[in-house]
Amino acid sequence: MAQRFLKIILPHSHHEQALDLLRDQEGLTFWPEESAEGNFVASGLMDSGFSETIMDLFEKTFSHVDGFRLIILVAVIRLF
Repeated sequence: MAQRFLKIILPHSHHEQALDLLRDQEGLTFWPEESAEGNFVASGLMDSGFSETIMDLFEKTFSHVDGFRLIILVAVIRLF
């Protein structure tokens, strides 16, 4: 199945809420990252069928937050 790469950037004050939302998503493998800017940053991989649900959820929850960014890219995975 096709995969999507997800990156979420939020002010650090929203990190617990974002982590709760990420933990509740089936089919998503995510990891928090370090940020020199003091933001909360998380990346993840998911099946393409889940991307719209996650995008809608995060936009509904954080679209009003200054500094909120949601990036979803097609992931090409090759096994060697």
